[in-house]
Amino acid sequence: MIDICHVLVYNINMVEAMGNSQRELYLQLGKRIREARKDAGLTQAELASLISLSRTSVTNIELGRQHILLHTLYDMASALGREVRDLMPEMKLESREDLTEKIPEDLDEREREWVVSVVSTTEGGE
Repeated sequence: MIDICHVLVYNINMVEAMGNSQRELYLQLGKRIREARKDAGLTQAELASLISLSRTSVTNIELGRQHILLHTLYDMASALGREVRDLMPEMKLESREDLTEKIPEDLDEREREWVVSVVSTTEGGE
């Protein structure tokens, strides 16, 4: 459930949280993936083979040039023996109130309460 929470937090306002830079998000994600791959003792080609990607795609993901699909991120984390949250760049939540302000307005009250309750149970939530 924590992995879903991290993805949810990123989707609430990913660009703003990364200083209005999607590119920076993908650069940091790629850096963390590269570090995890090296820690696992895998080459780019070996990781690519495990997750049905080309070596070039792994290279481009690690360099932040290629956006990664959510299911591919899960496959990659599994192949590296990591949780998805371990690959995601660090993100600081200022407070529960700040988070509440970032929840999309088109959610109904029940959905908004669920988002706050889920994120509050993760590291960094209040």
